[in-house]
Amino acid sequence: MRDPSDKLKSVVVYLEFDQRLQSLTGVSRTSIEVTEGTPFIMLLQAVLESYPDIIHQYAFSSIGFEVNGKTPNPYFLLSAHDVVTLGIQSEDERMEGMNGIYYQ
Repeated sequence: MRDPSDKLKSVVVYLEFDQRLQSLTGVSRTSIEVTEGTPFIMLLQAVLESYPDIIHQYAFSSIGFEVNGKTPNPYFLLSAHDVVTLGIQSEDERMEGMNGIYYQ
């Protein structure tokens, strides 16, 4: 029998969009319930599937993202209260787009 303490724990993370993506998604910030330890890349995939207009409107290479103010490793494991920020890098911006947010 499994130890009840081994149960997968649900946590809330926050998803924020820059102004360009807000016009497509209709939200600036939302909370998402995930299993603690979910890899960032899985959340990103779910977000892009939930908001397909992002990929239809922008090239994937122009999408920038951060977790808690830092560029994440795709396999970064999410935990409670992490803040995931997505934005679009314009052609005239280099590595800084959303007030200093780094892009992949």
